[in-house]
Amino acid sequence: MNDSGAMGLMVYGKYRRTGGYQMQQLMRMINANEEYLSNEVTNIKRILANRPKTNWFSHNVKFIVDYIKGKDLGLVDLLLYEQYCTYSILEVYPLLEQSGLQFVAFNDVKMKIPYR
Repeated sequence: MNDSGAMGLMVYGKYRRTGGYQMQQLMRMINANEEYLSNEVTNIKRILANRPKTNWFSHNVKFIVDYIKGKDLGLVDLLLYEQYCTYSILEVYPLLEQSGLQFVAFNDVKMKIPYR
């Protein structure tokens, strides 16, 4: 990238998705010895069907939309993806500094406004 270049960087927020990350960790423990993805999905559905109403996963409707719609691929992406790395705002700045980047602004992904 040249000196006047810019790029968008998306990171997963640490706190807003707490319930989802807790469920991911639970599924890693439950599925540690599973050999087949189909069994892992079955385990997800079993856990979600029996979770208490107070479970943090239930507090963010955005997380459970794929579950409600019965879409296995969405559940796999949300709860079985192994490469999630989350950041707080304070953790983003050292990441940028280590990468030789400078923070300019937060951007609402839905707006899709190009950098000028």
